[in-house]
Amino acid sequence: AANFITSALDRPMLIGAGGDDPPMQFVHEDDLVGLLARFIREPHPGVYNVAAPGSIPWSEVVALSGKRMLSLPAVLAHGLTQFAWLARLQSDAPAVGLRFIRWPWTVSTGRLDAEVGHRFAYSSREALVSYLNARAPHSQPRPPRP
Repeated sequence: AANFITSALDRPMLIGAGGDDPPMQFVHEDDLVGLLARFIREPHPGVYNVAAPGSIPWSEVVALSGKRMLSLPAVLAHGLTQFAWLARLQSDAPAVGLRFIRWPWTVSTGRLDAEVGHRFAYSSREALVSYLNARAPHSQPRPPRP
């Protein structure tokens, strides 16, 4: 994956906004490939949400990535992010991108479970840890801070 969320994990510090700590979902690439192969072999028409079991709060994503979080009031985080975007001090996302770390963006996989019965080999946590380990092969993600 290469997007503004994954590139944020390379930063020395990540932002928290308004005290929000939404759950996040991840899927391991091996699970996704296995599921796509299954859809090629077996007809399952329709639209399915895909996410590994479980979710991880944003604060724990930050901790597992070995980063620190700078928590700001939402209005300040929004204003600073938008200013940095407009001034071209950062090019990851405008302030609207803060919505991903303020409110839940999770999906229900009930239809996938009921109609396809696919079982994931990795949980959301395991998929994230695998991703972090692949990005930094010589270092392990830190355990979450208490």
